[in-house]
Amino acid sequence: MDTNPLNLVTLSVIGCLGLGACQQIDDFVGQFHQTGAQTLNPGRKLIQLPDDVWNAEDCETRSLPYLRVDDSRVTPKTVKPGEKVVYTLTYTSCVPHQPGYILGTFDTAVYADRRLQTHRSDESYPVETGQWVVNTAINVPENATPGLYNVVAKIRAYDVLVEDKISFNVAP
Repeated sequence: MDTNPLNLVTLSVIGCLGLGACQQIDDFVGQFHQTGAQTLNPGRKLIQLPDDVWNAEDCETRSLPYLRVDDSRVTPKTVKPGEKVVYTLTYTSCVPHQPGYILGTFDTAVYADRRLQTHRSDESYPVETGQWVVNTAINVPENATPGLYNVVAKIRAYDVLVEDKISFNVAP
Protein backbone atom coordinates (compact mmCIF):
# COMPACT_ATOMS: atom_id res chain seq x y z
CA MET A 1 0.00 0.00 0.00
CA ASP A 2 1.34 3.42 -0.97
CA THR A 3 1.17 5.72 2.04
CA ASN A 4 2.08 9.00 0.34
CA PRO A 5 0.56 11.53 2.80
CA LEU A 6 -0.15 14.08 0.08
CA ASN A 7 -2.41 11.83 -1.95
CA LEU A 8 -3.28 8.92 0.33
CA VAL A 9 -6.80 7.61 0.09
CA THR A 10 -7.51 5.05 2.77
CA LEU A 11 -9.58 2.18 1.41
CA SER A 12 -11.89 0.68 4.00
CA VAL A 13 -12.59 -2.94 3.45
CA ILE A 14 -13.46 -5.69 6.03
CA GLY A 15 -12.84 -9.21 4.81
CA CYS A 16 -15.54 -11.45 6.23
CA LEU A 17 -15.03 -15.00 5.08
CA GLY A 18 -16.81 -18.28 5.49
CA LEU A 19 -19.11 -18.10 8.46
CA GLY A 20 -18.47 -14.45 9.21
CA ALA A 21 -14.94 -14.52 10.58
CA CYS A 22 -13.58 -11.02 10.09
CA GLN A 23 -10.16 -9.49 10.48
CA GLN A 24 -8.89 -5.94 10.55
CA ILE A 25 -5.97 -5.10 8.29
CA ASP A 26 -3.60 -2.19 9.01
CA ASP A 27 -5.37 1.17 8.82
CA PHE A 28 -8.21 -0.02 6.60
CA VAL A 29 -11.02 -2.36 7.35
CA GLY A 30 -13.10 -4.29 4.84
CA GLN A 31 -16.53 -5.70 5.24
CA PHE A 32 -18.79 -7.76 3.04
CA HIS A 33 -22.01 -5.93 2.69
CA GLN A 34 -25.53 -6.08 3.84
CA THR A 35 -27.58 -3.80 1.63
CA GLY A 36 -31.24 -3.15 2.05
CA ALA A 37 -33.57 -0.36 1.12
CA GLN A 38 -31.01 2.13 -0.17
CA THR A 39 -28.42 1.44 2.57
CA LEU A 40 -24.77 1.90 1.77
CA ASN A 41 -23.25 -0.03 4.65
CA PRO A 42 -19.93 -1.67 3.80
CA GLY A 43 -20.18 -5.41 3.21
CA ARG A 44 -21.51 -8.12 0.89
CA LYS A 45 -25.03 -9.40 0.33
CA LEU A 46 -26.64 -12.04 -1.88
CA ILE A 47 -29.42 -10.38 -3.90
CA GLN A 48 -30.38 -13.22 -6.25
CA LEU A 49 -30.45 -16.81 -5.05
CA PRO A 50 -28.02 -19.38 -6.48
CA ASP A 51 -30.73 -21.62 -7.99
CA ASP A 52 -32.37 -18.61 -9.67
CA VAL A 53 -29.06 -17.43 -11.13
CA TRP A 54 -28.11 -20.99 -12.18
CA ASN A 55 -31.32 -21.24 -14.21
CA ALA A 56 -31.44 -17.65 -15.52
CA GLU A 57 -27.79 -17.68 -16.63
CA ASP A 58 -28.00 -21.25 -17.97
CA CYS A 59 -24.89 -22.02 -15.92
CA GLU A 60 -25.07 -25.72 -16.78
CA THR A 61 -23.95 -24.92 -20.34
CA ARG A 62 -21.28 -22.34 -19.44
CA SER A 63 -17.59 -22.76 -18.88
CA LEU A 64 -17.23 -22.44 -15.11
CA PRO A 65 -16.49 -20.37 -13.22
CA TYR A 66 -18.52 -17.63 -14.89
CA LEU A 67 -18.31 -14.02 -13.67
CA ARG A 68 -19.99 -10.84 -14.91
CA VAL A 69 -19.99 -7.28 -13.57
CA ASP A 70 -23.59 -6.04 -13.64
CA ASP A 71 -23.31 -2.53 -12.21
CA SER A 72 -21.11 -0.17 -10.23
CA ARG A 73 -21.38 3.27 -8.68
CA VAL A 74 -19.69 5.62 -6.26
CA THR A 75 -21.85 7.56 -3.80
CA PRO A 76 -21.50 10.52 -3.61
CA LYS A 77 -19.60 11.33 -6.80
CA THR A 78 -17.91 14.40 -5.27
CA VAL A 79 -16.51 14.72 -1.74
CA LYS A 80 -14.19 16.96 0.22
CA PRO A 81 -11.05 15.79 2.00
CA GLY A 82 -11.98 14.06 5.25
CA GLU A 83 -15.26 12.66 3.87
CA LYS A 84 -15.98 9.20 2.50
CA VAL A 85 -17.46 7.60 -0.59
CA VAL A 86 -19.04 4.18 -0.94
CA TYR A 87 -18.08 2.08 -3.96
CA THR A 88 -20.81 -0.41 -4.90
CA LEU A 89 -20.17 -3.37 -7.20
CA THR A 90 -22.92 -5.74 -8.33
CA TYR A 91 -21.85 -8.96 -10.03
CA THR A 92 -23.23 -12.33 -11.07
CA SER A 93 -21.34 -15.59 -10.78
CA CYS A 94 -21.73 -19.31 -11.47
CA VAL A 95 -19.45 -21.94 -9.95
CA PRO A 96 -19.67 -25.75 -9.94
CA HIS A 97 -22.23 -27.23 -7.52
CA GLN A 98 -19.47 -29.10 -5.74
CA PRO A 99 -18.01 -27.69 -3.58
CA GLY A 100 -20.51 -24.82 -4.12
CA TYR A 101 -17.91 -22.07 -3.91
CA ILE A 102 -14.33 -21.44 -4.96
CA LEU A 103 -11.74 -19.21 -3.40
CA GLY A 104 -10.85 -16.34 -5.67
CA THR A 105 -9.25 -12.94 -5.30
CA PHE A 106 -10.99 -9.60 -4.84
CA ASP A 107 -8.67 -6.63 -5.43
CA THR A 108 -9.62 -3.02 -4.89
CA ALA A 109 -7.29 -0.12 -5.62
CA VAL A 110 -7.59 3.66 -5.66
CA TYR A 111 -5.53 5.78 -8.05
CA ALA A 112 -4.99 9.52 -8.47
CA ASP A 113 -3.11 10.77 -11.51
CA ARG A 114 -2.40 7.11 -12.37
CA ARG A 115 -0.52 6.71 -9.09
CA LEU A 116 -1.61 4.03 -6.67
CA GLN A 117 -2.98 5.56 -3.48
CA THR A 118 -4.06 2.40 -1.71
CA HIS A 119 -4.68 -1.24 -2.50
CA ARG A 120 -6.43 -4.12 -0.78
CA SER A 121 -6.35 -7.73 -1.93
CA ASP A 122 -8.47 -10.48 -0.45
CA GLU A 123 -6.72 -13.66 -1.61
CA SER A 124 -9.43 -15.92 -0.10
CA TYR A 125 -12.56 -14.28 -1.49
CA PRO A 126 -15.43 -16.79 -1.67
CA VAL A 127 -16.93 -16.83 -5.18
CA GLU A 128 -20.36 -18.46 -5.07
CA THR A 129 -23.21 -18.82 -7.52
CA GLY A 130 -25.66 -15.93 -7.23
CA GLN A 131 -25.94 -12.22 -7.77
CA TRP A 132 -24.02 -10.24 -5.18
CA VAL A 133 -23.67 -6.62 -4.09
CA VAL A 134 -20.45 -5.52 -2.40
CA ASN A 135 -20.11 -2.07 -0.82
CA THR A 136 -16.68 -0.70 0.05
CA ALA A 137 -16.27 2.48 2.12
CA ILE A 138 -13.38 4.67 1.02
CA ASN A 139 -12.23 7.27 3.54
CA VAL A 140 -10.68 10.31 1.89
CA PRO A 141 -7.89 11.68 4.10
CA GLU A 142 -7.95 15.29 5.32
CA ASN A 143 -4.82 16.00 3.25
CA ALA A 144 -6.07 14.45 0.00
CA THR A 145 -5.21 16.43 -3.11
CA PRO A 146 -8.30 17.68 -4.98
CA GLY A 147 -8.89 15.97 -8.30
CA LEU A 148 -10.15 12.83 -9.99
CA TYR A 149 -9.68 9.48 -8.22
CA ASN A 150 -10.29 6.09 -9.86
CA VAL A 151 -11.48 2.98 -8.08
CA VAL A 152 -10.40 -0.22 -9.84
CA ALA A 153 -11.87 -3.53 -8.67
CA LYS A 154 -10.97 -6.99 -9.96
CA ILE A 155 -12.47 -10.36 -9.15
CA ARG A 156 -10.47 -13.38 -10.22
CA ALA A 157 -11.63 -16.99 -9.95
CA TYR A 158 -9.21 -19.51 -11.43
CA ASP A 159 -8.43 -18.19 -14.93
CA VAL A 160 -11.48 -15.87 -15.13
CA LEU A 161 -11.01 -12.15 -14.42
CA VAL A 162 -13.58 -9.36 -14.39
CA GLU A 163 -12.61 -5.74 -13.85
CA ASP A 164 -14.49 -2.54 -13.05
CA LYS A 165 -13.27 1.05 -13.05
CA ILE A 166 -15.19 4.07 -11.84
CA SER A 167 -14.19 7.54 -10.64
CA PHE A 168 -15.06 10.11 -8.02
CA ASN A 169 -13.94 13.69 -7.42
CA VAL A 170 -12.26 15.25 -4.42
CA ALA A 171 -13.17 18.94 -4.32
CA PRO A 172 -11.20 21.61 -2.45
